[in-house]
Amino acid sequence: MVLFSNETRRDNRPFSFINCIKTVQMIVAKNMCFSLSGGRIGESILENINLTVDKGAYLSIFGAEGSGKSSLLMLLGIFERPTSGELSFLGQDVMTMTDRRIETIRRGNIGYLGHQMSLLKGYDVFENVALPLVYLNYGISDRRRMVARILDSLGIGHLWNKKVDDLNMFQIQLVTLGRAIVANPHLLIADEPAGMINSRYQNDFMEALSKVNEQGITVIHGTSSSFLADMAVRKIELYDGHIIG
Repeated sequence: MVLFSNETRRDNRPFSFINCIKTVQMIVAKNMCFSLSGGRIGESILENINLTVDKGAYLSIFGAEGSGKSSLLMLLGIFERPTSGELSFLGQDVMTMTDRRIETIRRGNIGYLGHQMSLLKGYDVFENVALPLVYLNYGISDRRRMVARILDSLGIGHLWNKKVDDLNMFQIQLVTLGRAIVANPHLLIADEPAGMINSRYQNDFMEALSKVNEQGITVIHGTSSSFLADMAVRKIELYDGHIIG
């Protein structure tokens, strides 16, 4: 499976200079804590998280429901900001960044894959996968070429014109994965990406995720399955908001 060819193409991602940053550390968290800002105010979700994620890593975050996996994923993908402690992304202090700067860094550089249906119903596979490229101002010819390459690499090129409403859950997650990586992000955050897939196809999906990492994309996925967590190169375990392994 070849997800990205070596062909030269225009890079419309903000902060595409990330490729030139020499540090091997993509994410560094020190004594990072996170609490709810609404609802039960002050409830601690994560406490004293110390974690380093290198560029190109394949990391799983394992823990039971309620352990804080999703919150940690949101922090590592800079979708949320810690309540206290330190968090840096490629050497840049997330705690002092403006919201606009964080949003700009995320756009095109960080992909997200969840476990729930997030595709646009009523639209076909091409339209869904191409959506990030529209926001990045790629022309229609570039969008067609990039989407075709991703769909073919995932073995679903034949679904190009199929409405997403007609897909099974395995196909839906492959399409969602394609959308998350079509812009060739530097980091992919995946929250229980195989959770809704029939066990018959979970291995196939995790293999596709591993291939994404082999192409140089840093992958961090959360799961409550020890079996799926062990498929990553590195595994950390969460319990009640603390890293215990």
